[in-house]
Amino acid sequence: MTATSDESQSPPPPTPGRKGVPIVVDADDVLEGDTVPRLTAVIGMDPAQVIRGWEAQSTEGMVPLDKSYMQGICDLTGIDTFKSARRLDIDDMYRSWRETYGEEVAEYIAKVTESYLPDYDYMKSKKI
Repeated sequence: MTATSDESQSPPPPTPGRKGVPIVVDADDVLEGDTVPRLTAVIGMDPAQVIRGWEAQSTEGMVPLDKSYMQGICDLTGIDTFKSARRLDIDDMYRSWRETYGEEVAEYIAKVTESYLPDYDYMKSKKI
């Protein structure tokens, strides 16, 4: 049996957002890039509905433990671009790990982080 011309062609690549096809979004592109308008187009959302700023929320009435980790979040009035990894310096991170956890743990964290970079790069290559 020979393949017809229709059978020999490979299927088109999956389209992000189509049912059953995951959408990969890079957080840094959300923080500092133009991903949000592209994402809204892919999922059929009105871009005018995207909220990029809001009023700070009070932590009054929170128990001290909750307040300790919620204060920074509640104080925000928009997307915090300071957390972007684009300004990340791996040498600074290593020094921070070493100061916080000691040399042995810092080396372990660095080794594990480096081992996951190929996975990160693969996923990043699939982003919208």
